[in-house]
Amino acid sequence: MVWKPKWLQPKQPEETTFEDTVSGMNETLLTAIAPDNLTEYDSSVRVGANYTRTLLIVDYDPIQDQNKIQQVTEIPENVSLVHYLQEYNMGEVRTQLVKSIKQNRMKMNTRFADEQTMIESEGQIESASEMLRNLSYRNDKIYLFHTLIHLVASSQEELDQLTTTVKSKFSKIGIIHNPTDRAVDAFRSFLPLNDNKVDELTYKMTNSEAISYFFPFHENEMFSETGLIKGRNMTTGNVVIVDDTNLLNRHEFVIGISGIGKSTYLFANMTNKHMLGRKIITVDPKGEFGRNYSDLGGAWVKFQLKGGNRINPMDLPKISEKIQMEETELGNILLTKISNLLVMFQLMYNSMSDLQEDILSRYIQKVYEEKGIDETTDVNQLTADDYPILEDLYELIARDKQNDPPLYEGIRDFHTTLETYVYGIYSELFNGATNVNIDNELVCYDLKEMSNNEKIQRILFYNILSHTTYEIMSGDRQPSEIFIDEAHVIADPKVPKAMEFIYFMMKVLRSFNCGITTASQSVEDFLSARDENRNYGKAIITQSVQRLYLPMSEEELKYLEEELGNQFSKEERSTLILKDGKKKEQAGKGIFYTGSKKIKLEVQLNEVTEKLWFDQKSINELTM
Repeated sequence: MVWKPKWLQPKQPEETTFEDTVSGMNETLLTAIAPDNLTEYDSSVRVGANYTRTLLIVDYDPIQDQNKIQQVTEIPENVSLVHYLQEYNMGEVRTQLVKSIKQNRMKMNTRFADEQTMIESEGQIESASEMLRNLSYRNDKIYLFHTLIHLVASSQEELDQLTTTVKSKFSKIGIIHNPTDRAVDAFRSFLPLNDNKVDELTYKMTNSEAISYFFPFHENEMFSETGLIKGRNMTTGNVVIVDDTNLLNRHEFVIGISGIGKSTYLFANMTNKHMLGRKIITVDPKGEFGRNYSDLGGAWVKFQLKGGNRINPMDLPKISEKIQMEETELGNILLTKISNLLVMFQLMYNSMSDLQEDILSRYIQKVYEEKGIDETTDVNQLTADDYPILEDLYELIARDKQNDPPLYEGIRDFHTTLETYVYGIYSELFNGATNVNIDNELVCYDLKEMSNNEKIQRILFYNILSHTTYEIMSGDRQPSEIFIDEAHVIADPKVPKAMEFIYFMMKVLRSFNCGITTASQSVEDFLSARDENRNYGKAIITQSVQRLYLPMSEEELKYLEEELGNQFSKEERSTLILKDGKKKEQAGKGIFYTGSKKIKLEVQLNEVTEKLWFDQKSINELTM
């Protein structure tokens, strides 16, 4: 038993305190909430099916380090900390602190003092002196501080293992004691009744600043009063809520190996943002989200070789003159569209030369002219049937076989390629007027049928993103979100301008109240599109204020670190590197950033979203 000097005894309360109200609690109520089965052992207590142990810190290091304390207070869910505080008379404290300093100085001056005694005395003097200074200059208060550590396990063996781990971890701040023969007293002291039955075994006289270290504000917490629930902070156990309207932008990047939880995280974000009243538009190359969108009343737009939907690549966006004046990056609508079409045609025909590009640009301009459309045309007055289609372009070029053979010869190879998209197997995907109606707040572009043809997927990707961009810009600036899953598909090293278009979207659509989320399972592919100016995959990632890195191969992580300059700790690397046979266990757990702040995040879904996604329940089934 540790002797407690009289001057450290707490002051007697002069009026009714909270402790008084607790001690008078209704015994019937306490009996009702008490566990059915409680068994005491020498150093533990069994409560029902669980084994518990309450440890005590009986001796603290004289000088406490805030960083060390914060590390040990970041504990798992089956370990709890309980603190008791008692305020003491300042006059008595000052007297005893002065006395302690004198006694330790005398101890140091004796001829029997060895090196360990000298070090301990110096620490006691420094601690007491610091307390005196705080009392004198900061009007600080002194408290008697008690700490209990409560452990819970499913077996005695697991409890013993947990005890060893906790003792090792908490040894950074003091000596940890297992109160043999007082296990039940320690257990009862843990209960929220403000009744410390082992107070004589554990206490430290300390000031308010040192106590505050045990109740740290975690710099890596992400919690807003309003916003989107992202999941659980794996370090602190707290919920992660991000209000993306308060961030620099709402753009986000998600990376991780296939099957590690990207789609789950994306679906949670889609549904949560939809519930906030935002329009959701998703490019879905794997066909994962369409059924859910349709079930929720959204538009499920399928691109198929036969009988599917189509967006005419040659449509022009209906953007008001006011917006054109405000957004100078847009330039002239027709000329910007011709530039976008040239990128799409390069995706069709990778070996296009500069000369062929110049020739083709003139043909495109001419096909619009033949439809009565030029740089001065008010496109807001046009309908879907007023625009040229790819067949018109193909036939215009074909005429020059006879009319201008040298000119045609310069573009003959492209013309041959274009035929496949006009009359061949891909004609229903690209040739014809737009037959898609996306007047809906929830839109999914399903590209699953093209999943084995990355080239066609890439062209569809670009066409959809171009169309979507101008749909957003022609709207009323209501909040919207664009999700681009498997975004590495559009990253063609031979045509980096395709990836550059996403970068353009992120810069321009931000001012139209739109956030863009890109997701990929391949770091290397995503970062493969670059020119002499920049790496566009990297530019997209750095434009994204929010970033979620889920587990990946060690090679992928190294590549990510080298290309982006990210530095991860040993513990973070352990989270991010996929381990053999641990895929299910690691799914949904990664490193989440908002700007430069990062945490370890476990993705969690609410009950409704979980049933919609994992159980594929319909919304009607859940609301019946």
